[in-house]
Formats: sequence, C-alpha cells, structure tokens
Amino acid sequence: MKTFKEQKWMIIIYAVVILAVGLVEAILSFVDIAAAMKAVSYTIAIGLFAIGLMHILTSLIAYTKSFFKASLVFGAFAIAFGVVLIMRPFLIAEFLIPFVGILSLAFGAIMLTKAILAIVFKYKGLWIFAYFLIFALATTLGILILVYQNESTQAIYAATGIVVALAGIALLVFGIRLLTNKKSEESKK
Repeated sequence: MKTFKEQKWMIIIYAVVILAVGLVEAILSFVDIAAAMKAVSYTIAIGLFAIGLMHILTSLIAYTKSFFKASLVFGAFAIAFGVVLIMRPFLIAEFLIPFVGILSLAFGAIMLTKAILAIVFKYKGLWIFAYFLIFALATTLGILILVYQNESTQAIYAATGIVVALAGIALLVFGIRLLTNKKSEESKK
C-alpha cells in the first residue's frame, strides 16, 4: 500500500462499510432509534475489524524491512475502536450525527470551491450548475442536521443514513473505477 492507487481494494472495503452503515441507519431509523444506533455501532465495529485486519496484514507482508509501520498502528487502533463500539454501542449517537452534519457542510464548501474555480478558469457546461446544486443541497442538509439534531431524531437519523449511503455509493464507484483503470492499463502493455 505504497501509493493511493495501490489501495483500491481498501477503498472498496471502506465503501461497502460506509454503504452498509448508511442503509442500516436509514432503514432502522423508521423502526426503532435504539436499534438503529446499536446496528450502526455494530456495523462500524465489524468494518473497523476488517479494515484493521487488512492494515495489519498489509504492514506485515508489504513492509518487511521497515521497523516502524504506520499501517500496523492504524490497524491496531481501528480494531481497538471497534472493540469500544461493541462494548458501548450508544457511544455512536454522540458523534455520528454532528460528524455527518459537519461533513456535509465541508462537502458543500468543496463543491462551492469547485464551482468558483470552474468559473474563474472559464469552464463551460452543466458541471458548474451541478456543483452549485450539490453545494446548496449539502449545505442545507448540513445546517438542518446540526440545528435539529436533538429535536427530530428519527428524521435526522434517516437523513444521515441516506447521506452516508450516498457517500458509500460514490466511494464504491470511485474504487471500482480505480480497479478497472488499473486492469485496462495493464492490458494495454
């Protein structure tokens, strides 16, 4: 895992975990909030176990001559945090909703920056409109999540689950594109 492109399988695993968390949270938020929080905690914990195990195995296999292995430390922390989430499943409620709200605001800021840069560099097309539209949606959703996080728990959990699932789908598409681009480059050689 020396470069970003060599981590394509890790990106796909992250995407599947994120997509699963979002779907579980969106579906269970309409049934039972407590069950949704527990299911999200357990899903994230299982994902952290898989991610941590992959980082540990990769560090032991790929970096055999290095004394300090950052991926080994990251893998150990991921597994430790997974254990904490299994032992305290309601801990997720304290930071998941504010985290998704702030993440949505940050994503909106990135889209606004892309739109402004597209205008400055005189790009044409529907991308500029799409950037502004995504900026407006992400910013509105982030503000709503942060303002109403204590009042309408069911709606916030459903919205948060949908945002997380969409992020998982986007990351999955990106990982698959990386995987297929690498294979098409190898077939051209």
